[in-house]
Amino acid sequence: MSAPVIECRKLSKRYRLGAIDRHTLADEVKWIWARLRGRDPGALFGHINKPRPPAGLHIALDEATFDVCPGEAVGLIGHNGAGKSTLLKLLSRITDPTSGEAFLRGRIGSLLEVGTGFHPDLTGRENIFMSGILLGMRKQEVKACFDEIVEFSGVEAFIDTPVKRYSSGMFVRLAFAVAAHLRTDILLIDEVLAVGDAEFQRKCLGKMERVANSGRTILFVSHNLASIRNLCSRGIVLSRGRIVYDGAVGEAVSHYLRSYTEEIAKGRYRASPEASSRTDAWIEEIWLEYQGNPSGACVSGEDVDLVMRYRSTLSGVPLHASFAIYDDAHQKLLQLGQQYTQPEGARAASEGCIRCRIPRIPLMAGRYKLNAALHVRGALVSHVQDAFWFEIEPGNFFGSGFLPNPVETRFLVNQHWQIES
Repeated sequence: MSAPVIECRKLSKRYRLGAIDRHTLADEVKWIWARLRGRDPGALFGHINKPRPPAGLHIALDEATFDVCPGEAVGLIGHNGAGKSTLLKLLSRITDPTSGEAFLRGRIGSLLEVGTGFHPDLTGRENIFMSGILLGMRKQEVKACFDEIVEFSGVEAFIDTPVKRYSSGMFVRLAFAVAAHLRTDILLIDEVLAVGDAEFQRKCLGKMERVANSGRTILFVSHNLASIRNLCSRGIVLSRGRIVYDGAVGEAVSHYLRSYTEEIAKGRYRASPEASSRTDAWIEEIWLEYQGNPSGACVSGEDVDLVMRYRSTLSGVPLHASFAIYDDAHQKLLQLGQQYTQPEGARAASEGCIRCRIPRIPLMAGRYKLNAALHVRGALVSHVQDAFWFEIEPGNFFGSGFLPNPVETRFLVNQHWQIES
């Protein structure tokens, strides 16, 4: 087997919080001058001797150890502040580790934030060549892919304009195009694609798929779990600076989501007591009913009820409820709205329940979460995000005992087939 292109051994980064030494050169000169004149410098410059709060220590990355082989596409997953960006900055040599070491074999291209490595006073053309030269490439190598970079970025008309005059969208287009097209062995990408529009994000994901299939090594940080699943074969989950899971990308995503959903109730939501003080109508409780009983699970292909209990200080006004079901990668699958079947709205009492029945729920087995909203006279008055999560168990949806691969689809629909000659 070939040697890993990235080797990390107990790589750590710690930051000291508070207790910043604010002595300046002017303070030191004044201190020495006062001492030479026989005066008490502490009396003249008391701010120098003021007690400072004790220093705190923030562990951004804690003894990370892993290897990445040539051609691997690895997704880094974790909550905000888990240490993902810190790890990429250490590997990019933007900052030095507190302890541990990392070995990298090959040229590194990185896109950690919009305009990384760009000089604002240089034109787009000059920044492309500068970036390539800083990566160790020859001028002829940069020339060979220059036209492709410019075409991909879509900033042809502004390529000879200083990049300080670019919009943030133009900035990220050119920065990503440079990082993705220049011939680097390792590509480090942080969550920067969210800056571009939908069309640009689609182009970027397509380009990254081609880069991953070309044998280059990729470390990819994103909160879009669907993108990580599509692009990466391996996932590393970080929590509070530590690696808590390293393995197949599907299992890594599931491990991350399990820790996420542990904070959300299963199958039921109850509002806090202060919810009623903020609006004229509010959601008091939401639950899932299966076979007539509240439950945190149901069976695919069987009837399910979503129930919302509300209270209102307004009586007899049009009221609508809606639910949205998301999968474990935070992708919206179903939008269910009372207004879709009752355009005029229900003339609601001051207290009651709204029930939405889903006949033969058409979702594959898996874990899902629910959002809910309440509208009065067409205006949103109460919204619950991540109300609860629930599980769907496999069911005999088609009556044949056969189900499609859950990796290929999330939905089940009634089908009628025939052969015509």
